Amino acid sequence: MRIPWNIVTKNISTGDARLPLEKKLQQKIAKFDRHLAHFSPDAVHLQIVLEKHPRKDRYLASLTLRVPSDILHSEEAGRDLIGAFDEAVKSLLRKLKSYKSSLHGEEFWKRKERREKLHMLKACGFALEPQDEGKGPHTHKDVVRDLFQ
Repeated sequence: MRIPWNIVTKNISTGDARLPLEKKLQQKIAKFDRHLAHFSPDAVHLQIVLEKHPRKDRYLASLTLRVPSDILHSEEAGRDLIGAFDEAVKSLLRKLKSYKSSLHGEEFWKRKERREKLHMLKACGFALEPQDEGKGPHTHKDVVRDLFQ
C-alpha cells in the first residue's frame, strides 16, 4: 500500500540536501506503509513540513499523520535537515505503534510475568493422590516455607 503524502518546505532552497533527502523520504515512507497496511488508503494521509530557521542554522521537521479517528503529530529540530527528519519519523512511528496497540486493546492482555505467576499458583493446588504418611509439610510454617522456595 502506498499512503498518500505531501511535503511543504519553508526557507529551504532546492540545493539543500535535495537528493539525499528524497532517498530518505522514500525509505521512511515505506516504513509507514508497512505499519499502515491494514488501514484503508482513503483514511490515511501523511503531511511532511520541513523548515529552516531564517537566521540560525537550525532545521525543523514536522510530521502529521491522519488515521481513522485520530491525528498523530511529531516535531523534531536539529542542526541538519536529514537528522531532524529522521528523529521526527522515529517519534511518529512510536506514536503509531502506541495507537495501534490501543486499537487492539493490548493494555488489557495479560503480561508474561503475570501469566507465569498464574501458572505457579495453579501448580500449588492439591495433589491428585495423597502423600504417604510422614511425608510433606506438617505445620503451617512448613507450608509457607515450601511456597516461597
